[in-house]
Amino acid sequence: FLILNKRIYMFYKHWVRISALGSNYIETARNLFEWLPFLPKSFERFEAIYQKPNSDIIFISGGQIYIVQFPSLQLLAGWPQPYHRFGIPGAVNAAFNTYSGRSLIYHGSNEVIEFDDCNNKPKNRLIYSQTFPYIPNKFTSVFKYIDGYLYFIDNNNKFYKYSEFSEQVTQTGILDLSLFKIHCAN
Repeated sequence: FLILNKRIYMFYKHWVRISALGSNYIETARNLFEWLPFLPKSFERFEAIYQKPNSDIIFISGGQIYIVQFPSLQLLAGWPQPYHRFGIPGAVNAAFNTYSGRSLIYHGSNEVIEFDDCNNKPKNRLIYSQTFPYIPNKFTSVFKYIDGYLYFIDNNNKFYKYSEFSEQVTQTGILDLSLFKIHCAN
């Protein structure tokens, strides 16, 4: 998921579906290769996506980090760049920015990399269990929603609604888009 300008972008393999926040209508799926023509033919899926404070978007996929201008969706010069340039040892599980203004990259270990969005490089390495107590470290996605919570999603589609301010999980359950007032037709 990516939330930009009152719209939610839902990515699945080579497709993106877009819906206005609070709307029951979901636009026809768009082909990612047409929408983001810089993607390599070998592209399979995004591992993580988030928006930087300056509105650029970070797409992470296939061992590469892409920085794209928004709203033009033009790839910045000099990008993509490989994970190893940033000290990321393997596949990225999630990347997101918090309400406290930190951009974090989680790569499946007990470490979270705080990313400096101004200089486009790692800033700190944090211990996962201290950064997000009560959240199992086997999740595949995280996103920040407009309700003020971070949503961690695991391999079994279970979500953990997390308050960054109280450092507490406030709700868990099976992820369903109706949680965000998006209702899909059968």
